[in-house]
Order: sequence, then C-alpha cells, then structure tokens
Amino acid sequence: MKDKHFFTKKSAILCAAFAAACFFLISGTVFHTKSLSGGAAVIEIDGQIAEKRPLTQSGEFTVSGAEGMVFLIENGGVRVKSSDCPDKICVKTGLVTAEYQSAVCLPNKVAVYVVSTDE
Repeated sequence: MKDKHFFTKKSAILCAAFAAACFFLISGTVFHTKSLSGGAAVIEIDGQIAEKRPLTQSGEFTVSGAEGMVFLIENGGVRVKSSDCPDKICVKTGLVTAEYQSAVCLPNKVAVYVVSTDE
C-alpha cells in the first residue's frame, strides 16, 4: 500500500509563501499608517462638516448640531467622550488617530474622523 502524505513539498512551499504574503500585507497596514502630526479632527453631522480642529488643540469641546455629545482631542487623536445615544458605540470606539478610522453615531447622524493637513 502506498503511503500518502497530506502535504507535499510543493504544497508546503505554497502555504509558506501564502502565510508570508499575508504577514507582510497585515504588517504593512498596521505599522505603516500615515503620521498625522499636522492633522485635524473633523466632526461631520448629517454628511456636512460642522467642525474641524487641529489635533494639537487638546481638550474637550461640543459642536452645534450635535447636542448631547462631547468630543475630546488628546494624544494626537479625537474621541467621542460622551453621547446621549442609547448604545454608545461611538464612545466605545475610542481614540481615532489614523485617516482610515472613524467613530460614528447613527442616532445623532454624527461621524468623527481625522484628516491630514500636511498637504
């Protein structure tokens, strides 16, 4: 009876190459995010920009049109510190520091994100 192996050398090499490619793609996304030292926090209400503040301007603030919400700029990012929405997903999202991140409050129609101003 012929002994069958689950992996051949060729399939093991292909699996190793696939794993290496996945590692490099994930590490590239995680470790090479754009620095936003000159960035700004953007508060958008119902699709319209309501407030834009430099990330260097630390502290709490409120925005007209987003009553019941308090925002906080700290550590190079912005967060929803408190909200009157029922589930508080926007608060639980935490600090937004990179351009691909956002915190969204659907009941209040508010989005919080950062943009680069280095351009």
